[in-house]
Amino acid sequence: MPEKAHVLEYGVLAWLTMRDLYIGKTGRLKKILYSFIFVSAIGCLDEGFQKIIPWRYFETRDILTNIISGILGIALFLVK
Repeated sequence: MPEKAHVLEYGVLAWLTMRDLYIGKTGRLKKILYSFIFVSAIGCLDEGFQKIIPWRYFETRDILTNIISGILGIALFLVK
């Protein structure tokens, strides 16, 4: 269940990031790239913190799930 929640959480994070970036005048590709980098960095930091907390588990699969979820959130924003 927690991994499924990551899909929703990081998808919404990416969607909100894209929404906020669309206010400015930068190019569309830059906005997509900034959003992708931001969501990927947050996902990596989240898992990195789990590595140093004794009762949590670090998994590379979770990082990939976070990144893919972010891509889906960006894609959903662009489809609207």
